[in-house]
Amino acid sequence: MAGDEKRAGNSFKPPKESGESDYQNTNDLKKWGYGAAAWDDYYDLDASLPIKRVLAGLNVDTRTLSEGGNNRCMQLEHKNEVTIDGTTYQPTAAYFTTVFNPTEGVIIAWGSYGAKYQGSKQDPPINVLPKLQNWSDIAWLQWVQIAGDMAKNLRFVFRSPVANTEAQWLISRALERSGKQLSTWPGVEFGMDTDEGKAILSSPNGSGVAYLLLTHKRQLGRKIISKVTVFADDGKKQPRPPSLIYHVVDVPLEEPEGEKEEKVERA
Repeated sequence: MAGDEKRAGNSFKPPKESGESDYQNTNDLKKWGYGAAAWDDYYDLDASLPIKRVLAGLNVDTRTLSEGGNNRCMQLEHKNEVTIDGTTYQPTAAYFTTVFNPTEGVIIAWGSYGAKYQGSKQDPPINVLPKLQNWSDIAWLQWVQIAGDMAKNLRFVFRSPVANTEAQWLISRALERSGKQLSTWPGVEFGMDTDEGKAILSSPNGSGVAYLLLTHKRQLGRKIISKVTVFADDGKKQPRPPSLIYHVVDVPLEEPEGEKEEKVERA
């Protein structure tokens, strides 16, 4: 994540000239059979997505768009049959429910059920899947469509709640190793210099966030994840599943070589 586009490209197998995603045009969503609808009248930040106290703790707006706030909810569904280059792609019923706050740089992935998972549940199962199916590409196309010139402002990416069993196991193991327990806000923080933080970043939920940063350097700049916060939301029904916040920061600017040498000489 910290490197330039060429270094990002070298991390792929086989290596590529650049790590940039193939999906940069917001029209790609419609092209591959996805359709979006505003979801602001169907959720709140008190009960259905109970993270209002968490947002307040991050000094982020706690109001929905319908309340006059900055948090806008969209539901994207893979619901249309399309034919591309002679291949017909049936709708898989994949859906992504996401809250976007470009003013303060927040993406909240509330429900993410991709084409591979949802397609396998259809009768008969759908095996010919749209090439546009990764969360990182889909979230980016929605984000840039909504955020516009503020897209570079990304600071926090939530995965709340975490339903993926592999991610849940990694979170549980990280808490166990650190002698901590899942708790409500302020939760437990793990820096990316810790084994626990790296393990949670390696989860399916974390890798999606990493790829979002890695494959959109030209638009976002060079950004990394500095730490992850593990917490339980404030829902009344217990026990609660874990939730995650990935904290996104700019890569520190490197000093020019001449300035470095001058400082060494002075020292």
